[in-house]
Amino acid sequence: MIGLAMLLTAAMSQAADHPPTRARPLEPLANWVSDRDYPAEAIRREAQGVTHFRLVIDERGIVESCTVTESSNVPQLDAATCSIMSIRARFEPARDAAGHAVRDTIESRIRWVLPDERPPTLPFEPTRYVSSIHATAAGETRCSTNAGWDPDNSVLSGDCGLFSGSGAAAQMRAARSETTLTAIVSLVPQGTPPPSGGPADYGTTLVEADVVVEIAANGSIGACRVVRYQTFVAPQAVPLQPDMCRAYPVGTMPMFEPAGEPGQVRIMDISLRVYLRGSLPGVSP
Repeated sequence: MIGLAMLLTAAMSQAADHPPTRARPLEPLANWVSDRDYPAEAIRREAQGVTHFRLVIDERGIVESCTVTESSNVPQLDAATCSIMSIRARFEPARDAAGHAVRDTIESRIRWVLPDERPPTLPFEPTRYVSSIHATAAGETRCSTNAGWDPDNSVLSGDCGLFSGSGAAAQMRAARSETTLTAIVSLVPQGTPPPSGGPADYGTTLVEADVVVEIAANGSIGACRVVRYQTFVAPQAVPLQPDMCRAYPVGTMPMFEPAGEPGQVRIMDISLRVYLRGSLPGVSP
């Protein structure tokens, strides 16, 4: 939901006699795109198309640049393609014959097809999401996710909830130690009390980030402003995108319930907190 694929990259090594390897996505590229990402203007025009693109992947497995190599002939779709890949896509970096991480380039495409149905919108009320991944010393992982506004407090669909596409589960399995990684996102309409959540010790704080978003009458994001961003570990260990607003793109499909009056603008405070209990390679709280 908030682009947690930007959170973690694996610190991996290879033997010196291994052959060179290409950059490999931690998830299929299609997993980082959802119906909610369809640009609102493209939906209004009923525009579809295929965008071909080239990614430069740096030594950390992070997208360094994205270039459209063949346009869909729909500017909004081309722009959304590179924005999504730059924010969310994460890779196991390419390695040379000595096992050192190196830059690499890959090419792919996204076929934009108008969704049959609009994805469900979020309620404009205090909301709290919690996702946790727990790893055992045997290399097994399990994930739990819930939303505070859900009366059944049920597990939501998706691959490890807020950690979907981040590669965090794979990194934790490889570490083979008792480790729990927890992400909490709180959405609070300005002027209302925060969502309830009982006191809990989630471990050491890794990341704190806060943004303020303006929500248009139709429920889409009208504007976003970063209020705070702070990491409590070495930046190279947790390469978070400081601009969390890029996870809330302006002008895409409505994310929240529509307002009661045309032209009404509502303000929402959104916070992200990430915690670690245990240890992970390259992360030393």
